[in-house]
Amino acid sequence: MVKKVKLGGHNTTNVLAVEIEGKTYNVPLAGSMKRKDLLALKSEDDVFKMFATYIPAEILDEMTMDEYRQLGDAWASANDDANNASLGES
Repeated sequence: MVKKVKLGGHNTTNVLAVEIEGKTYNVPLAGSMKRKDLLALKSEDDVFKMFATYIPAEILDEMTMDEYRQLGDAWASANDDANNASLGES
């Protein structure tokens, strides 16, 4: 699911809304990230650190590997969907 959230004036950030135990965390999609931050995602540890910026590491650490893999797959899928959307779609 891709959601739009207005942050800091007129900038729109596309995010993946992740619900964990009744609380929602917004993880920005690749197109809304700074280039340097996206290029820094070179290893599994780098991806974990990126997720931990938006979802507390304590919560990520308690996930099963299947749940963590589901999070990564959902983020990748949301990025694919956002990249395939036509102009004017969200």
